Amino acid sequence: MSKRRSQRGKGHLFQKDGFWWLRYNDVELTNGERVRKRKLARIARTTEVPNKGDARKSAQEFLESAVGTDSTAACTISVLDFAEKVYFPHAKQQLSASTYRGYMNVWNRYWKPTLEKSDQKVRTFKTHIAERLMQEIAREHELSRYTYQRIKSVISAVFTHARRQAYLDAPNPLIGVSIPQGSEPNDTYAYSVSEEI
Repeated sequence: MSKRRSQRGKGHLFQKDGFWWLRYNDVELTNGERVRKRKLARIARTTEVPNKGDARKSAQEFLESAVGTDSTAACTISVLDFAEKVYFPHAKQQLSASTYRGYMNVWNRYWKPTLEKSDQKVRTFKTHIAERLMQEIAREHELSRYTYQRIKSVISAVFTHARRQAYLDAPNPLIGVSIPQGSEPNDTYAYSVSEEI
């Protein structure tokens, strides 16, 4: 029997061996990478749901519970997991060794301990949360303004990559976050915009 497309084009609904079946795409995290998977689900017996329209409704309900409006991996991944499993492996390949080490130092010293205190998700991380966490870092570490700028640029790079990889469908939440005043900076290496992968 020919395949029939389910509502919203999110899968193919078809009959076979007395059942309605749905073939659909999902995305899973595998070794820190988003991998598209082709899946098959049995929706209902045709004797219980003989009408194609009802079968489509059941298929749509299944899709919303199984993968939601976005992929499960993208919706549920924490900022901590995204940074360590997705962003930093990518950055290691793209950045110079010294820049990568600098980013990792900032991450491990400031952002990782701060984010371990809560389970912030990439999709729900907002500007006011970033502002609060930056201020929290400033309270715990007396640093130069330049260092605070570096701290902000590292987490901003994480969210820039999240947008590029469709984990975040919103503006970068670091836009508009203030940088604590801090002390006068020492002469150190300045990261360029192009290096913020």
